[in-house]
Amino acid sequence: MKALNSIKLSKGFTLIELMIVIAIASILMTLAVPSFSLMINNSKVTSTTNEFISSLNLARSEALKRSGNVSVCKSNASYTACDTTAATFTTNGWLVFSDTCGVTGVIDSAAATATTPACTDVRIKVGEANDQISIKEDVAAGAADIDVVTYNLSGRVAGTAPAFLVETLTGNTRVKKNQVSINRIGRVRSCRLDSSNNCVN
Repeated sequence: MKALNSIKLSKGFTLIELMIVIAIASILMTLAVPSFSLMINNSKVTSTTNEFISSLNLARSEALKRSGNVSVCKSNASYTACDTTAATFTTNGWLVFSDTCGVTGVIDSAAATATTPACTDVRIKVGEANDQISIKEDVAAGAADIDVVTYNLSGRVAGTAPAFLVETLTGNTRVKKNQVSINRIGRVRSCRLDSSNNCVN
C-alpha cells in the first residue's frame, strides 16, 4: 500500500495553461516582429550604402591608377551599358567602367585614328539591382539628375559635387536614411539623416 501511495502521477498542461502560454507568445511575437523587421531594413540600407561607397572609391582609385576617366553610372537591365532613364542607381544596378574612349559617361569604343590607337571602355565592377533600397540624387544637398559620376585622372569629380540619398522602398518611415556625398576633391563621405534630413553623424 505504501508503494502505491509513493507513486506520483505525472500531469500534462491543462487547457487553460496552454491558452495562457499561447497568449503570452502571441504578445511577444507582436512586439518582436516589427523591431526585427526594422533591424533587417536598417541593415539593408547600411549594406547598400557601403557597397555604393566601395564602388565610388574604386572608381576614384582606378582613375588615379589609369590616369584617365573612370565613371559610375546607372546600368541597364543586362549590365552592358548605362541607362539614363533608370529611376535610381538600384533600379537595374550600377556599373563602374573605364571612360576614356568616345563620349564621357557612355560605355563605347573609339576607332583608331592617325594619332591615336583604337580603344574600348572596360567594365570594372557591377553593382546589382535592389528592389527594396533606392539610391538617387539628394537634390537638397547636391546637383539634380545625376545619372553618371565621372572621376578624372586627378581623382576629382567634374561639375557640382553630387550627393545621394539611400533609403528603403518599403514605406516604413522608421527605417534610417543615409546620405552619400562626394566633395570637391572626389572623396566620399556618408552620414545618417534625421527626420529633417540633417546629417547626425
